Amino acid sequence: QKFYINICANLPSSSKTQQAALPNVVSLEALLDTTEVGNFGWCMRENEDFGREGTFKVEPGEPLVFASPNCVGEQTKAESEGFIKPWMQYVRGPDLPSLASQVLLSQDFLFDKIKLATTEFNTGKLIVAKEEYEEGKVLESFDVPIYDENMMLLENGFNNLTEFGDCNDPRLFTYPDGTAGVFLERTGSFFRLNEIE
Repeated sequence: QKFYINICANLPSSSKTQQAALPNVVSLEALLDTTEVGNFGWCMRENEDFGREGTFKVEPGEPLVFASPNCVGEQTKAESEGFIKPWMQYVRGPDLPSLASQVLLSQDFLFDKIKLATTEFNTGKLIVAKEEYEEGKVLESFDVPIYDENMMLLENGFNNLTEFGDCNDPRLFTYPDGTAGVFLERTGSFFRLNEIE
């Protein structure tokens, strides 16, 4: 069985890392083979002056500048040709200024209304889709509130779960019994997630 990693790859077309794969997909086998190390970047093709974040174009960034680089609009059909569309994405804005750093939770968890979920590492937000994934379709995303076990709203999402209050890097996963969980990388804490009405 072959496994593929969905990433952005800035590689020459002759590279073995791109063989039998689209530009933003690399086989795990090729990734683990260190005889040729690929340059994984912002899904840039040769002679382009922008990167890609989902279906958005991203301008060149400035080092050490918060929320840089900026999204500068949608890619054209020609610009998105050959790239696999994301399952779900969200638009950056005042409440989500940073990169779309996220981990996708599979469709295998036991929720009724939420079909896919992801997190934004900096803000601690939980972003979900209410539809099953369909190949080639970018699902509509929703920012949902998060409550603790006492039904108190977590104003800063998963960032309220530690004393730091920001950038906890919440990573979603599925427990062996099929229920959803979140791992806070900053502290190593684990939490179980339940869907509520």
